[in-house]
Parts: sequence; structure tokens; C-alpha cells
Amino acid sequence: MGKKDIVNKTSENIASANKESAEDTSKIESVTDEDKRLAMDAVFVTLLISCVLLAIGIRSDVSRMVMIFLPLIYFLVKGVSFIWDRRAVGAYAVMTVIVLAAGLFIKDYFGGFNDRTSDLFMPGYGEAAKRAYEIAGDDTEIYSTYENLSAPFVIALYYTDYNPVKFADTVVYKDETDEFRVAESFGNFRFGLPEDYADYVGKDAVLILSGSELEAIGGAPDCTVENFGKYAVVYR
Repeated sequence: MGKKDIVNKTSENIASANKESAEDTSKIESVTDEDKRLAMDAVFVTLLISCVLLAIGIRSDVSRMVMIFLPLIYFLVKGVSFIWDRRAVGAYAVMTVIVLAAGLFIKDYFGGFNDRTSDLFMPGYGEAAKRAYEIAGDDTEIYSTYENLSAPFVIALYYTDYNPVKFADTVVYKDETDEFRVAESFGNFRFGLPEDYADYVGKDAVLILSGSELEAIGGAPDCTVENFGKYAVVYR
């Protein structure tokens, strides 16, 4: 075998080795990409299952389940991509429905949403609680309505900047074993009006009343009434 044949043979071997190496690298890259996709799917499947199980085991609302939107969005995109690869027209139809739904949501959210949900945010109650505490101090009883309110003690604590140590020492919960404890009273705050609350008007107590309760007692004659949105502070 001549020198030329040896060189040609060596070149062929190198070329063949390079080709095999390139094919192996391509296979490795392909497997790696697939593994990444499967791993990502596994992460979001696990997240979705976790959210569902926690929702079953824990009393929740949408504000405590925001994490579930991540896997839902992920699988929505995966689904549209799956349809696109097989039938582009179907993907366009799905995306049109999504865009229309998003448009309706934006219209509603930035339209009448605030008016329809204003009661959920208890407008005026925080200011009323703060004013009642300014009038009553730590000695005079404060009786608060519970109408259209959810855990009003949280709002009262925030707006009055109440001493947390004093709160912990005086708080009485409606149910100590409840998953989300709600305070029945703390300090001189009493949440929930007595049945004869009209008799307290003009006496040594400060009342936080809703509009309907204020009307029921005839606007609290001979008392000072300060209005804060849908709530009023009544005191002697």
C-alpha cells in the first residue's frame, strides 16, 4: 500500500468518524430537548395536581388559588400548539375564542366591576372604625355593625393602628379552633350589635352603624352622626 492510499484511507476514517460523531451529537441534542419538554410537563402537572388537592383539603377562594393559573396557562398554550401542528384553522378558531373572552373580561373589569363589587371591599368602614376609636379611646365601648362586612376586626386593626400586644391579650375569637379565626371582640371593640342596640344610642357607647341601621333608629336624634360612605359613627 502506497503513501497515497494510506492518506486516502486515513481521510475516509476521519470523515466517517466525524459523521458518526455528528449523528451521535444530533441524537443526544434531540433526546435532551425531549427530556426538557417532559420535565417541564411533569413540573406543571405536579403543580396542577397540588393545587387541586389543596383546594379539596382547604377551604379556599380564587384569591388563594392564583397559583393554579400558571399550569392552566401552560397547558392552554400546549393545547393550542398541538392543534396548530395538526390543523391551523382549528388553532385560529381557538385563539379567536380566547381573544373574544379576554376582550369581554377587560370590558367588564374596567367597566361596571367596581360598582358591582364595591360592597366586598367595605368602603368607608375603615375610616368609621378609626373615627370611632378616636372618640372612644380605650375606655368607652365601641359596638360595630356586621352588615355587609367580612372579618371587620382586620379592617379596624389596620385603620386604628391598634397595639398588637394589647390585641393579643384581649382578643376573643368566635371559634378558637376555626381554620380562619374571626375576632368577636378585642379591647373595647365589640363586633356585632346587641339586639337592643337602639337603646345604646346616646349612652356611654360609640356605635358604628350601616345606612339601613341608621334609618331604623330614625337617624339617631339628639346624637352626633358622622357619615363615612355606607357606614356612620354615632355617639353622644
